[in-house]
Amino acid sequence: MKKIIFCLLACMFIMFTSCEDDYADYYYEVTGTATHVDITMSNLFGGTIQHNNIETPWTSQTFRNDSPTNSIHAYISAQNRHNTDTTVTVKIYRNGAVVKNTTSSGGFCIATASYTNK
Repeated sequence: MKKIIFCLLACMFIMFTSCEDDYADYYYEVTGTATHVDITMSNLFGGTIQHNNIETPWTSQTFRNDSPTNSIHAYISAQNRHNTDTTVTVKIYRNGAVVKNTTSSGGFCIATASYTNK
């Protein structure tokens, strides 16, 4: 009987802790020496959002993956709006930690980053 209870408790522990990591907060950040960028990014529902002529630095709103069965594909690109030798850096954060980042430099340069949680 003790072995059955132990096995049930162990299974419940594994079940609840293995899904915990899938509940995560994501957000994007754009920085660099470029003063204005055009941004293309994915949203929580798999759609695409565009922002034009955005002043840097810029941070998106946080979105949350509330279902452990949902796969998240995070994507962001930012393009320097000017023909000047500057840098653009894009970052994807998951639970406050950077999971992907890219820097590009030059006139009209584009920095792109993507991350999938599954």
